[in-house]
Amino acid sequence: MRRAISTLTAVCLAGGLMFVQPGTKPVRADESESTATSVTDPNEYKTKEVIVKFKDGVSETKKENIIEETPGEAEQITGTVAVVKADTKKETAAAVKELDKNDDVEYVQPNYVYRLVDGNGRVSERETAMKTAGVNDPFFYVQWGLYNYGTNLTDFVRTQGGGQGVTIPQKKGLDINVKNLWKQLNKKNTSKVIVANIDTGVDYTSTGLKSVMWKNTKEKKNGKDSDKNGYKDDIYGWNFYNNNNKVYSNRAYSYNNYEDDHGTHGAGTIAAVRNNGYGIAGIASGTNVKLMTIKVLGGRKGEGTTLSVIKGIKYAKKMGAKICNFSFGSYQNDKMLRDVIKDSKDMLFICAAGNERNNNDRYPAYPASYNYSNVISVANLDYTGYLESYSNYGKKSVLLAAPGTDIFSLGVNERGIVETGTSMAAPMVTGTAALIYAKYQGITPAMAKNALKRGATRISSLNGKVASGGYLNAEKTVNSNYYPPYITVKTTQKKNYSLAKVSAKKRGSTRVTAVKYITGKKTSAYFSNGKRGYNVKNGTLKVKKAGYYTVYARDSAGNQTVKTVKITAGKPPKLNVKVYKKSRSKAKVRIKASDESKKTLKFRYAKGKKSVSYFKQGKKGSRLKNKKGSASFQAKRGRYYTIYVVDRSGNEKIKKVKI
Repeated sequence: MRRAISTLTAVCLAGGLMFVQPGTKPVRADESESTATSVTDPNEYKTKEVIVKFKDGVSETKKENIIEETPGEAEQITGTVAVVKADTKKETAAAVKELDKNDDVEYVQPNYVYRLVDGNGRVSERETAMKTAGVNDPFFYVQWGLYNYGTNLTDFVRTQGGGQGVTIPQKKGLDINVKNLWKQLNKKNTSKVIVANIDTGVDYTSTGLKSVMWKNTKEKKNGKDSDKNGYKDDIYGWNFYNNNNKVYSNRAYSYNNYEDDHGTHGAGTIAAVRNNGYGIAGIASGTNVKLMTIKVLGGRKGEGTTLSVIKGIKYAKKMGAKICNFSFGSYQNDKMLRDVIKDSKDMLFICAAGNERNNNDRYPAYPASYNYSNVISVANLDYTGYLESYSNYGKKSVLLAAPGTDIFSLGVNERGIVETGTSMAAPMVTGTAALIYAKYQGITPAMAKNALKRGATRISSLNGKVASGGYLNAEKTVNSNYYPPYITVKTTQKKNYSLAKVSAKKRGSTRVTAVKYITGKKTSAYFSNGKRGYNVKNGTLKVKKAGYYTVYARDSAGNQTVKTVKITAGKPPKLNVKVYKKSRSKAKVRIKASDESKKTLKFRYAKGKKSVSYFKQGKKGSRLKNKKGSASFQAKRGRYYTIYVVDRSGNEKIKKVKI
């Protein structure tokens, strides 16, 4: 087995979306929930790269042996994922066959390609500016998607050196209705929100962007990984296309075709600095929203792969991003990308629906069509109030439309460019979602998705085309009563019990009408609109039995939510473990635990690294006899063991040790 680090590339979509692989069978998004199966057709492996997903629990030694015996070159990516790169189609087929039949492999799949299809940027040469709607950014007046005042404009950006201008027949009021939010929200009344722009790179030196860019303040530019996150000098994010810290390239492939225009354009729409007398106004500007640059797409065509994208997502998650903008896609039902998005349930993914005139209900585009509460698909609304002619749509799979035709935004090198596509519509929704997160505490992806759907402006041309039947309305969405109360639970430990202070605060202009609780993990449905459950008296629970508790709140608008927390009953036991070597292969493990009542302690242990939940409140695991707060057992050296203790109040403690 030859070992090498494979160069991972990813794909970007500029004005449009989607790399289409001919012959791919359409798969509904909800069908992707079935058990993973391998892709075994060698013709599907266009890049000759095979992604291997090992089953959970397979040892490192076994993984190394499997990789070693497989044709091609391989790089270990994560604990359960590796990629094998073959030199020929024949070698690829052999690797797929060899890996697929191995009982320790869950599945194999291609390293799919995502691509920027359409780059129709045009340079703006106009120097005059106008002030409107209280904004002094010179090109705000051509941002029809943000503020449409009904005057026909000559689309000067199409002239390029004196050519004939084209008139845009603007329709008054056909915009996302954001300007009043700018008067309400500022840095003093909003929370910090990090938005990951997973795309090509972003020109973070731009006058319109540099003050809103996220910076890794724990990293020093010294050629070292200062913050120990696995990446050296990642001050502004990371480039997973080239595997370095250069998230912005000044590379131009032709006149007005720069590698990082696409990502810079989207970043400008989301949060470009407003009222600085320069360029344009970004939707989430003037608040505490920051833009994180994650470059996963690049090159002349803007290409990349599954691995660059999932690495980008994991980086964003690790570094605190709550929202990801995805202006790219594919028609491949990529299991690995799907699983990473599903597992990142606390992150909101806003995706371009695609530009092939397709009904995504029948021919899903991914990741936009993944049917999860944290995925939003966006179609392209043009300035006439209809879907752009080549925009994808879907009554079930596409949530809403947003302006995406002739969208003026920033390009690299202090340029202004116009682009068209669902890639331009998605950042409109991303910027609005960022305002939701900035205004309200504790927002979940499901809450934001629900609000964006309910807040959309209904219009007959979109009826039956998108789930909401309408297009983005920022003010209605952000200032609505669509958000349930915000629940917090703070616990104070006493000797034999705990006090849990419960708070349910309203969001918007509603009032909280019910606060209940119950033991165990429950959903909102259990509480029957506040008719079931126990009242929280004086905002405090006295907890004498440790375990999970679910708190429920409902407001006057009918919004309801739950928060499930694990609460100890007093202070948990203290656990000490000592290992005594008896021979080369065996050892004695002695355990001591202290509690207010030693007789009530229960000891268990299990081989391997286990979580507290594994022991099921002391009902699972190998039982040990409690001898006045102590216990012991014989163990094999070189292995991991998990030691567990629970007291009479249900407080648990574990310790993982390698013998």
